[in-house]
Amino acid sequence: MELSEHHYQNVVNFLKFSRYRRGTQLRAVDSNFEDCLASRVALDETYTGDEVDEILRDLNGVVRADVESELLDSNHTNCLLLRQLFKQAEKWHLKLNIDTAELENKALLDEVAKLEDTSAN
Repeated sequence: MELSEHHYQNVVNFLKFSRYRRGTQLRAVDSNFEDCLASRVALDETYTGDEVDEILRDLNGVVRADVESELLDSNHTNCLLLRQLFKQAEKWHLKLNIDTAELENKALLDEVAKLEDTSAN
């Protein structure tokens, strides 16, 4: 990444923070499945198609609500990060712009993924 060492380290720290949050979110999804198995599924039982459908629909609702909540939280976290950056820029009378097209640039996303992999080791 074309950044100063200071900014590069800030990006690495943010990626570590994001990785930790992602791990927490994934554990919550795992927990939803474990709870469903423990409370709704007995290994020695036989279930009708309607019962399986109901169990899966209920699980879908729980997982969907959790994922939506976590995605919303991630979006809000990113907004707070932008707020921090903009407030710092405003102290120097700078006006920063966001190029949303660049946020979907596959080459840049791959570069960030490589950086995250490198920083994980």
